[in-house]
Amino acid sequence: MSTANRIPAEATRDRPDCGRLRKVTVALVLAGGLVLLLAMASAGGSWFACPFHELTGRSCLTCGMTRSFAAIGRGDVSSAFQYHLFAPVLAAGITLWSLGMLVEGLTGRKILQPIVRSGVRTGMILVGFLWLLYGLARMAVEFLA
Repeated sequence: MSTANRIPAEATRDRPDCGRLRKVTVALVLAGGLVLLLAMASAGGSWFACPFHELTGRSCLTCGMTRSFAAIGRGDVSSAFQYHLFAPVLAAGITLWSLGMLVEGLTGRKILQPIVRSGVRTGMILVGFLWLLYGLARMAVEFLA
């Protein structure tokens, strides 16, 4: 394709439709991925083997998340929290973020930007750090048992 037929990047950045379309696309991909994950997990069976568990025989930081997503897919939230404390949190976060991006893309209103500026990013980092500590504590308990 010749460079004469290409639209310069600056021109697409200035068009509001491009950003809105991108947000709708990302929202649909995130939501679709979550729906696919929940459907595959709730269908049962082992559709994915953890490489860490295969090599060490021990649980990894995300051990139990597939079972937790399967429980969410069945509507069994209490079991989901028992399998992995952070899987329901992750599912809720992906759902809310997808809805926010979808609304932004469809309406053009800025919804997520003020939320991120208000300290939610710090909260997300804190949740990630707590997830890491939770996973390491589970691994330590299993190792000591």
